[in-house]
Amino acid sequence: MFDGFRKIIKKEKIAGLFRGVDAAVPRVMAGSAAQLSSYNSCKNLVISTGWFTNEVYTYVASSMVAGLVVTTVMNPFDVVSTRMYNQSKGNLLYSSPLDCASKTFKMEGARGLFKGWAAHYFRLGPHTVFTFTFLETFQQLAHDAGY
Repeated sequence: MFDGFRKIIKKEKIAGLFRGVDAAVPRVMAGSAAQLSSYNSCKNLVISTGWFTNEVYTYVASSMVAGLVVTTVMNPFDVVSTRMYNQSKGNLLYSSPLDCASKTFKMEGARGLFKGWAAHYFRLGPHTVFTFTFLETFQQLAHDAGY
C-alpha cells in the first residue's frame, strides 16, 4: 500500500492522491440522500396501509425499494466517477465530471449513464437490505433494553 502511495506522489505529486474526488463526493451525497429518504418514505407508506406493522418484513420490503432507488440515482455518478478515475493525467478525455456526463450523454445517450446498473444493484440491493434491517432491529433491541 505504501509503495502505491509513494509511486503516485512521485509521479503526480500529492494532488494525484485526490484524483477523482470531485466526481466521488457528489456520488456519495446523492446516494446517501436517496437511500435514507426513500427507505423512510417507503417504510412510512407501508406502515400507513395498515397491512404491515413496524416489523422485519416491513424493513426488508422498504429497503428493497430503497435499494432500487439508490442504485438508479447513484449509477450515473458511478459511470462518471469511473471514467474520471481511469483517464490518464497526460491524456485527459474530460475536463470535469460535468464534461464527462455531458460527453457520455451525447455519445451514448441516457443508457450510457446507466451502464452496469444490474451489477450495481446486485451489490447495493443486499447491502441496503442488511443495513436497514440490522439498524431497525438493533434500534428496537436498544429501545427494549431501555436505551
